[in-house]
Formats: sequence, C-alpha cells, structure tokens
Amino acid sequence: LPVPVSGLTGVTALGTGMGNTCAIGAGGEVWCWGDNGHGQLGDGTTTASSVPVQVTGITDAVDVSSSLGGHTCAVRLGGEVSCWGRNEFGELGRGDSGADVLAPVDVASLTDAATISVGNYSACSARTDGSVVCWGENSKGQLGDGTTNDSETFVSVLGVSGAEQVAVGARSACALVGVNPGTGGS
Repeated sequence: LPVPVSGLTGVTALGTGMGNTCAIGAGGEVWCWGDNGHGQLGDGTTTASSVPVQVTGITDAVDVSSSLGGHTCAVRLGGEVSCWGRNEFGELGRGDSGADVLAPVDVASLTDAATISVGNYSACSARTDGSVVCWGENSKGQLGDGTTNDSETFVSVLGVSGAEQVAVGARSACALVGVNPGTGGS
C-alpha cells in the first residue's frame, strides 16, 4: 500500500528512475532517495538512501527527471539545466563522457530550458522558444538531429517548433506541440 515519503511536504514535481526517485520541495530544493550506484541522488556520494537526501547546490528547481540508466537532471528557475550521475554517453551534457558525476553540473550553454525528460542514456529539453534540444546516446536516432551519433553537448531536434513538453524513453523521444485548451494537442 502507498505510504507517505518521510520528511517531504509541499512537493511541486516528481521524477522516477530505475530504483530511485527525486522530488522538488516547496522551496525549489531537490530531494532524492533510493539507488545511488552512479551518484544519481546528487549528494556527492554513491551511498543508497531509503529516505530523501538533498541534492547538493540546487535551491531553484522547477522540473526534475530521473532515468533508468542512472542519471538525473533538473531545470532551474533561470532556464539552466543541471545533471548528475552516470555519464557514459555524455548524458550530462557538459561536453565529456566517462566517469560518473556525484553532484550537479550544468549542461553546457543551455540557459532557456522550460522542461526536461531523461531516458536511459540521453536527455531532451523543451526550450522557452518552443524548440527542443537533446544530448547523450543516439544509437537509434533518439536525439532527433538526423544522425545516430552520440553527442556530449546538446543538439537541436530537427523540424520541431511550439514544443511545450518532452518525454524521453529508453531509445526514443517525443514532444508535445501545439496544445490549444479544449482541443487537445498534436
């Protein structure tokens, strides 16, 4: 049966991954709990936690998403995106790949994000201008840039405008565009 999460009230957003969950508290802070083998709890350790631990250095989050592959990203109030955890394919978007990162790092040059969604080893963001950018693994073309080349920094998704939300799966991504109240989306 469902049970309340210890110590969390006023949660404004929630993101779940494989074995971990993150939530944004009323003050914009991010709290995560569960598996932490790749540092996806963002507290500077790889120690799992059955209770929420505060992510280091984020106090202005507006959206959060956790992956099945072991990384987490949050959009901050100014439109910046910070990510932490696994970075095997450049899924943290900071221009490199390889070692896990145990505390948040900023996605290089992304300053106008509105929403975020992370997949196994990639991430996508709808921007405030309605365009979409993605980064990380691209073996099935999930970054939407017309290639299957992985990218350690964000690339623009081709042919998408008016995006309000993104959803990233294991090796796919979709954007919700053109939503008109009462008429649905396209």
